[in-house]
Amino acid sequence: APHCAFEYERTQGYLQLCRGQRELQQAALLQAFLVEREIPHRLLDRDEAMVIEPALDPQAALAGALYVPDDGSGNCALFCKQLRGAAQSLGVTFHFGSEVSAIEQAVTAGDSSLYLRMDEQRFAVDSVVVAAGAGSAALLAPLGIRLPLCPVRTYAATAPIRNFDDAPLAAMCDLAYQVSITRIGTRIRLAGLADLGARSAESRPDAIRTLLKIGQDWFPNAANYNAATLWSGDLPTLPDGPPILGATPIRHLYLNIGHATHGWAMAAGAGRAMADLMSGQLPEIDLDGLTLSRYG
Repeated sequence: APHCAFEYERTQGYLQLCRGQRELQQAALLQAFLVEREIPHRLLDRDEAMVIEPALDPQAALAGALYVPDDGSGNCALFCKQLRGAAQSLGVTFHFGSEVSAIEQAVTAGDSSLYLRMDEQRFAVDSVVVAAGAGSAALLAPLGIRLPLCPVRTYAATAPIRNFDDAPLAAMCDLAYQVSITRIGTRIRLAGLADLGARSAESRPDAIRTLLKIGQDWFPNAANYNAATLWSGDLPTLPDGPPILGATPIRHLYLNIGHATHGWAMAAGAGRAMADLMSGQLPEIDLDGLTLSRYG
């Protein structure tokens, strides 16, 4: 496959914002992790943090920050659109707006063929990779594969920038609330919070209010927060944290699920591992502890 260059509006630098002593202690624990892995970083006091991100409100309750200069954020939606274009140029066909209702095995003994039920049609396939998010459990259960996937509801608010001089340049996380703050072009995106085991399709008004409050706390003049576009969705999460990658007891059926909040961060590596496995190659990424075998 040809190499493709992707533009995804990556921000430079990442700040963990600390409102008080409790968050500074959390940052110190994370600093120990960064030191162990020789990742460049700095623990900043209030004034140093304001130099790195001058748009921070001088009246904000800022005790300090952990700064990782080589980290950042990107526009994953734009990245995925470009990835789709690259895949289509290689002959990939996408079925948008379609629902896979079942994965079926051949009924003839000794036949390992798989089929997909999609939009009232049945398709024979060479291999299947289940990467259906919170819907993966329902597809796998009829095949005898049961996983303790738990949906975790997360929220996001994307507000148009009103004053660009007051808008952030770096990517940030409010450690007290575990909410990310990212500038994406002409918008600011606030994302985070979590409802464990969410079942309702309704968004919690208090969660949305909290997101907008955090934006106003740090960058009060930057955006039109009242005009924010709101979103919520369920993240497929496993109780021990890491995702499940690799083969299943059913021939030609593979899993790539349970990434929780790290979906895009892990996407390229997980995809490469799956491609290697399906091609009969040993993945460059060590999958020890990431396979279905950890659940027996």
